[in-house]
Amino acid sequence: LGDDETAWLEYGRISQFADQEIEKGEIVPMIFIMPEGYRNYYVNDYKGSFLYQDMFIMELVPYIDSMFRTIADNRHRSLMGYSMGAFGALVLHLKYPDVFGSAVPLSISVRTDEQYMTEDGSEWDEQWGRLFGAQGLKGPDRITDYYKQNSPFYIIAKLSPADFKNYHIYIDNGDKEQTLCRSNEELHILMRKMKFPHEYRVREGGHSFEYWVSALPNALRFISDAFESKPY
Repeated sequence: LGDDETAWLEYGRISQFADQEIEKGEIVPMIFIMPEGYRNYYVNDYKGSFLYQDMFIMELVPYIDSMFRTIADNRHRSLMGYSMGAFGALVLHLKYPDVFGSAVPLSISVRTDEQYMTEDGSEWDEQWGRLFGAQGLKGPDRITDYYKQNSPFYIIAKLSPADFKNYHIYIDNGDKEQTLCRSNEELHILMRKMKFPHEYRVREGGHSFEYWVSALPNALRFISDAFESKPY
């Protein structure tokens, strides 16, 4: 939120890290696609005025497969993002495991129901209410059906053990993330209770590129192993 498609290259130095890891033989070669995410959390907004997720799945993915030397199946597509991009990476993988075979969400910008219900009004309307159809609402009224369709907590809670094999998820979150510490931990606890296999890391740091850059070596290895169907 607030960054654009250049951020991973300029601040995240993703190309340098990927080249180093490939040269060392730690990861397989990969194609990196970095679309502008605007302020839409990679979902379709409630009013249907900006169908970003539809574009991502139905237009962007086929376009990339037509333009580049991809291996065009879900196992060889992964999603990685930080903050808002981490929300997108997780939700897109959860909703479309037939398109994306793995996800690495870093410092997920996600809230528990309690956090959504108590969020400051102006901040809520501009960010979440606009997307989930609850502008001007307060308390439990903010937990709309449309919100539930796009919340990792609700999507995961509906999965059955038979679904788990379709997902490969590596969550990484800093110990100085304030409210995101709580929400990321709650997500991890939910997955643990459900016996949903996933990797979860808490390391020293906050909401910064210093932290996300430090996550890259393990994140890229997790993705590479998923591409090769190897255990991480």
